[in-house]
Amino acid sequence: MGPLKKSQIIQIVFLLLFSYCFLTLGQVCAKLAGRSLGAPDLSTLLFATGTYLFFALRGVLWVFLLRKVKLVLAYPLMSVGYILVLFVSVRFFQERFTPGKVAGALLVILGVTAVSHGEALLQRRRR
Repeated sequence: MGPLKKSQIIQIVFLLLFSYCFLTLGQVCAKLAGRSLGAPDLSTLLFATGTYLFFALRGVLWVFLLRKVKLVLAYPLMSVGYILVLFVSVRFFQERFTPGKVAGALLVILGVTAVSHGEALLQRRRR
């Protein structure tokens, strides 16, 4: 893969953002479906269906993303979505930030940065 054009970078960013959104929506639907399992009703079915729908959409985006980005970069970038889930869980499900969760999120960011920086260095050396 050669250097990316600006339009390709923008496309990749949008694919990542939508992928993060679908991942987060899928996780939220899974949480809501799990909450209603004690007394299953139509909402349980809808949330469970939403879970699979959003995860399937994320999977389709993942395939398109892998056409544009090396796996070594794409995979760590997807882990950033889990940080988004952390914020959503705190905001909408009254879960708590703990020092461990904050440290984990920071480690994910550090890891993604390290992998991306390392890959960028390899690309420069190859030119």
